[in-house]
Formats: sequence, structure tokens, C-alpha cells
Amino acid sequence: MKFFISTFLVIGCSMFDVRCSQAQNTTNWQTGGQWATGGQWTTVPSAAAAGGFSGDWWTNTAATLFSNTVDHLTYGVVTGADTRVWLDRDLGAKSVATAANDYQAYGSLFQWGRRADGHQKITWTGPVTGTPLYGTTTNTSSTDNPGTNLFIIGTPDWRSPGNNDLWQGVNGTNNPSPPGFRLPTTQEWTTLATSAPAITNAATAYSSSLKLTLAGGRAYNTGDLNFTSVNGFWWASSVSGAFAYRMYDSGSAIFLGNAYPNRAWGFSVRCIKN
Repeated sequence: MKFFISTFLVIGCSMFDVRCSQAQNTTNWQTGGQWATGGQWTTVPSAAAAGGFSGDWWTNTAATLFSNTVDHLTYGVVTGADTRVWLDRDLGAKSVATAANDYQAYGSLFQWGRRADGHQKITWTGPVTGTPLYGTTTNTSSTDNPGTNLFIIGTPDWRSPGNNDLWQGVNGTNNPSPPGFRLPTTQEWTTLATSAPAITNAATAYSSSLKLTLAGGRAYNTGDLNFTSVNGFWWASSVSGAFAYRMYDSGSAIFLGNAYPNRAWGFSVRCIKN
């Protein structure tokens, strides 16, 4: 079965559908991940797309929709109060949030600087319930690519020695974002949150154009899910020594410029256009 993507609507179409046959003739189709709209989508090969996706990123000609042949999710874009363009949901989220505790919008929980190798994937079944797709290991990695989908626990950093350049900019070694996007710096998070209407708590985080949720995190020492439906955490690309920065939503307040010592925690990722 081929699939036709129109804005955010997925419509099944047969092999006799002209739109499908046109797309098939003008794009490189890949089993399990067939994204096109009458040939109007272009592909960025996996070799050119950092971050560890084994498939390709597809983008429409307007660069307002992005799909990946691995996670089969389509991401749109929104403009924040800071006037910058952001993805409309966290990486791995199935849909844009309809509430602060909408588990369909929780998405993936990444260890800082790590590629999208599977360690980040969570199967969410409710506002406070979910199961990591893969288990844990205590074996740290000496390279930028651990070569495993297991969540690395028991140490503040999954990589030893650490590497501060993994998520720096669109060309970051392990940047998991769509083409032309990257992780925000801690200053960019601050600019977003302090631009009117300001993001000051969980309610305003959700009511913002980014529709931020309370996915919680995955603990660096156990691999367990913690703080789900209570707190929200989003990584920044910025680092300070062994610390990495994050934006932290406690529910009642937003903490910006929050340097955190444990890069092996799993937190949400929201991408900003470069």
C-alpha cells in the first residue's frame, strides 16, 4: 500500500492512483516509508542527514512539512512568540498536543548529544504510563555512535570521555533534527519563553504556539520514566563544562538557563529552524 500525504492528512491510495504513480516515478521509494505528494516531496539521503536515522528525511517544496522513513511521523512548523520557526511538536510525538498531559504528544526522550538510534523511543499508553521500547545497559560509549539502541545508565554521561560538539548546529555530529533544523541554544529557549505572551508555567507552555507538554524524563541511573504528567524538560544544545542546559517546566514555573550535570537523562527535544 502506498500513502499520499496532504498537509497533515494521510490518505491511502492504490497503485492505479495517478498521484501515487507520479510520485513513484519521481522519487526514490523505500519500503516501509513511502512519503510523497505527486512528486512534490524531496529526499535528503541518510548519509547527509545526521542524527542516526537509518532512513531518509522527506520535505515538501515549501519546507513546512517533514517526514522520516523510519518513524513514519510528519512534523509541521509553527512560529513562536520569538518570531522563530519551530517544529510543531517534540521529536517522536504522534500529534500536536491537545492538552499539557496529552500523551500522544509526549514523543521521545533523548540522552543529551545522542543520535536517534532507538534509545529515545517510548511507547506511551496514557498520561502517566509508558514503556521504553528498548532496555538499558551500563556500558558507556567511547565513540559518538554507541552502536546500540539501549539506554545507557549508571553514569552522568553516556559517552566517556564526553563530547560537547554532538548537538552543535545543523551540522552537529548527532543532530537528530530535520534538514535545516537543530536543537535550540539555552539563550534561544530564554528568548522564546520571555517573549510576549511569556511562557511562565505549564498552562502557558501548553497555550503557546509550541503546545509544550509534561512528558517528564527517563532517569540516568535506572532508566525508569519519572515526573510524567508533572514536569517537562527540553534539552538545549548549550553546554558548560560537563553540564548541558535544558528548559525545565516544574508545572508552576519555568526555569531557564538551567545547567544540568547528568547528560544521560532522557529529555524531550524540540527543534528550531536554523
